[in-house]
Amino acid sequence: MESKHELEKYVEFALSGAPEIKGDEKRRWLGEFREKVVFALTDDQIQRKDIWRILEEKTKDPRVSTMIVKGQVSGEIAGKLMEICRKGGKDYKTINNPDFKGDIAMILASHRAVNEENIWIDPGSLLSDKFYHAKSHRLCKKHMEELKELHPQFAADFQELTFVDKLAGITCGICGGEPDVDYFYRVRTRK
Repeated sequence: MESKHELEKYVEFALSGAPEIKGDEKRRWLGEFREKVVFALTDDQIQRKDIWRILEEKTKDPRVSTMIVKGQVSGEIAGKLMEICRKGGKDYKTINNPDFKGDIAMILASHRAVNEENIWIDPGSLLSDKFYHAKSHRLCKKHMEELKELHPQFAADFQELTFVDKLAGITCGICGGEPDVDYFYRVRTRK
């Protein structure tokens, strides 16, 4: 009886491979154990343009050894991720596995268990939709002040409209306010 049980184990092992520890967990976390994950991005988050600065900072974490990216990520984004890894001196690998579950597109992993509790991006560290979807990075004074108050880390990516911009017909990327061309007339008549 014992030999039949052993024989079944050998046949199962031959057909399906070695039993995997925490297989479901590894399929969710791009082949890694959850306790090794320092930071993660979803499919939607990795598409955002304002994520790159944050990701560069996260790769500076000394616990991070490798960036693992899902194979379905676009070539353009994968190229940017490779560049971030190169600058940060981190390893990069792309994983293609149809068995992966969930919407995780990228993880920063450690060689050892770190048990990081907060691996997701803080929504407050991203641009609010109002600024993210601005038609241009030129803003009126009101919106530039609002940006500096809400998202000071992104202020350098935007410019406040100048007098010359207004004369050229450039408007605020958010409110689309009409350029104040009468301003030029008012300034000249004050003299």
